[in-house]
Amino acid sequence: MRARLIEHCARRYSEDRASLRVIAAETGRSQTAVRRALAQARVPLRGPGAPQIEESEPG
Repeated sequence: MRARLIEHCARRYSEDRASLRVIAAETGRSQTAVRRALAQARVPLRGPGAPQIEESEPG
């Protein structure tokens, strides 16, 4: 059962770019449990917040 959770979390986080919060809600687990599953799968965590958007010069 734990192996399935780890696999699911790793796939959703890496391939589908789902957030910890979304994965936790889907699985009925806490965000900490999801974070630990990702650590076991050796998936690097993304930084907090949305990705930065580069601004182009007006013109």
